[in-house]
Amino acid sequence: MKKHFFLIALIVLLPSSILAQTIYTKFGGGYYFGVTEGFPEFGSGFSNTITNSGTGIRLNGSVGYHLSELISLEIDGFYFSGRSSGLSQYKTIGYGFSPFIVLNKKLESIQLYSRLGLSLNNMDFSPSGFRSGFKFGFGFTGGLGLTYPIQNLFGIFIEANGNLIDGGTIPYSNFGTSIGIKKDL
Repeated sequence: MKKHFFLIALIVLLPSSILAQTIYTKFGGGYYFGVTEGFPEFGSGFSNTITNSGTGIRLNGSVGYHLSELISLEIDGFYFSGRSSGLSQYKTIGYGFSPFIVLNKKLESIQLYSRLGLSLNNMDFSPSGFRSGFKFGFGFTGGLGLTYPIQNLFGIFIEANGNLIDGGTIPYSNFGTSIGIKKDL
């Protein structure tokens, strides 16, 4: 009985002592390009994409936890401000957060990562000069990036990412790049 208890305790406790379990923060910003005003329907030939929305500047901050060298959990909060272009003109502001699962791969001097998560946000798409009120949006977001260490616990990251959001009356998708600072705590 003692032998089984020892083996179970060893299996549970050993990985947590070997793996790099650390907390980190990220702060950055970037420019996003809107792709569509709606979700294109299969076979529609993108006929319902009369404008794009979600073009603008996005500022974000994240807190993450490395479960291991390969997997992290991250929560990202953001603020977005921009305009649409095309046949309809909208001013867009919004904020929200996204929980992510992050897959990491460390190379010699850089760390590559990919992340996939849900996006929960409040966006206000309104004709220029008018505020129509915030609408709750839900969707998916993901990105690919790399982090270059400057010092032992400090690095610069660059990321290409995209969002596919059901924004209530105006579903939208956008993609962009972010650059910022990552700090291990």
